[in-house]
Amino acid sequence: MTDPTDPTPERDFSALSGGGADQRARARDAVQRVISWYGRELMQQRRSDAPDQARTEQLQAGLTKAQEDQRRLPHVDDDQVQQLADRYAALYQELTES
Repeated sequence: MTDPTDPTPERDFSALSGGGADQRARARDAVQRVISWYGRELMQQRRSDAPDQARTEQLQAGLTKAQEDQRRLPHVDDDQVQQLADRYAALYQELTES
């Protein structure tokens, strides 16, 4: 879902995936972008005249999962960091381009 008010105008996801010297920073950035997206979407749902309860629950579940992954990121090994970076880069791309 594209958010026209997204403060991140660029849609270049190359920095969020693949190898690199600081994959942990890329993972943190990718997870934070997803958290921000969910937060904006939840705010829009809650401000809606007719909020969709199922969508709100889906968004909240996604936000909770991303926050959990953000909290565990400092404690995971390099392979898991790579997996999280790839997963959240792909998820952010999916969320913002659908």
